[in-house]
Parts: sequence; structure tokens; C-alpha cells
Amino acid sequence: MSDAPSPDVLRQLVGRLLARWRSRAGLSLEQVVAQAKPHIRLSPPTLSRWESGVIPTTGKARRTKIEPLLRLYGATDDEVAATLRLAERAAENPWWYEYRAELPEWTRTGIAYADSATLIHVYEPHRVPGLLQTADYARALLGTGPGVDRRIEVLMRRQAILNRPHPPQLWALLDESVLRRQVSDPAVMQQQVKHLLELSTRPRITIQVVPLAAGPNRRTAQPFNIFRLAPIELPDVVERQMLDDHDFTDDQHTVAQYMDWWGQATEFQSPAETQSLLSAIIAESGDTA
Repeated sequence: MSDAPSPDVLRQLVGRLLARWRSRAGLSLEQVVAQAKPHIRLSPPTLSRWESGVIPTTGKARRTKIEPLLRLYGATDDEVAATLRLAERAAENPWWYEYRAELPEWTRTGIAYADSATLIHVYEPHRVPGLLQTADYARALLGTGPGVDRRIEVLMRRQAILNRPHPPQLWALLDESVLRRQVSDPAVMQQQVKHLLELSTRPRITIQVVPLAAGPNRRTAQPFNIFRLAPIELPDVVERQMLDDHDFTDDQHTVAQYMDWWGQATEFQSPAETQSLLSAIIAESGDTA
């Protein structure tokens, strides 16, 4: 799996660059549409969609629509060439393309952000976060219904970002009850906890636990992720997990609220104390780490 941002995030980046250069040129959407005629056929809503990341990605569209817009905005030859290269990469199919019929949109979006992140915060109060699950633990959660093998295959491929030459920094926070909850055969949970302990020794992975002693008076029991994306032009994104859907927002006030909560929740137990807890749970099971 490549270290490069996913095509989905690259499309957002190209849209952000188009908006930046339009703003630099001092043009409104309506002014761009008027000045682009008759060379480019577009409307203000269409241009707005492009700037939000829904950009045309065919070779012809890049030559006949994106490049003329950049020229209109006064972009330099180097800026035009660099943006067109990004747009070309944005047209590539991501690794999960072969699974697209089986993955809901929010899963595809979450994969795109994780694949493009330099830092991922993960809070999970109910189960081990997907990026840290063993295949057996995941299977115990999913059961034996149709498509389970494919879902586990996707999960394992998602975890490949942790084995890149330059992996993202992963900071995971989970409730102690997750570690105490049996999912099926006790050996499955035992191996899962051992896996967490091993992962916690990696330099780019931090695992912390909110202990049971912290009590129930915390402001959220809602799982969430925060992605800091490799293209620095893009803002941090919060993914909020609900029962049958996920919500994504880059509203910076919302991001700041979640980061404030994160700072408070991670004060309960240090990473070293979490490693001691994981070792103790393994010992309680009759095994040693």
C-alpha cells in the first residue's frame, strides 16, 4: 500500500487549490463562469462542486476544464503542472475499488481519510478499534454470515497502513471494559490483548485506556476518529460513529471540541500504565506476555 494520499483525498486537495486560486484572483463563482465562456461550459453550482472535491478526472476534462481555469486564475506554469499531476493521480482507482459494491459510502470515506493521514486519533468505548483488531477477534464480532470473509479481508488490508515505511502516527484510546469483555472463546480475547501489547511497543503507535475507576461521567460514549491529513492544505476531519452510519466534518470548532475532550480523557492513564494493565490482564488469563 502506497504512502501517497488516496485518490479521494487528492480530489479534495485539487478542489481546495481551485478555490484558493480563484480567491487569489479576486473572482466570484459567477465572474468565473462569465469569463470562462465560451471556452468552458459550467455553472456556479458546478464550479462549487469542483471546489468541494467533485472534480472531473478524465484526461480530456483535465486539459479542457481544469487547466483553462487555472490559467484564468493566473496560476504559474509550475502551479498548473503540479495541479494537473494531482488531478491525474486523483483519477486512479483506490485499493478498495474491487470491494466497492460491498462497502457503504461512509466506510469508503473512512478508508480514504485513514490512508491519507499522518496522525489518527481513535476513541472506542465498546470494542477494540478496527485498525488494532486481530482477524479472530474481528470474526468473533462479525459472526458467520455471508460476506464475513471479505469484510475481514478488507479490515486486514486497511491495517496495512501501520506497516508502511512511513506509517501514520496512531493514538488509540479505549475503555477498560473493552478489554474485560469476552467476545467468544477466551483465547480469542487473550490473543487480542497480547496483540495490543505488542502494538503498543511500536514507536508510531500509542495505546491508552480509560480505566473503570474513571467512572461514567465523561462527556461522550460515542466512538470517533480524528484524521490529520497529509496534504497540509486540508483541515483535520472528525469521523463520528453512529449505529448505522458515520458522520464526517472538518468544522474546526467541532474538531477543537473533540480534541479538548481527548486531552482530558487521556489524563486518566499513561501509555506505560496501559502497558502494565495489558500485561496484568494477560497474566490473569493464565498466560504471560
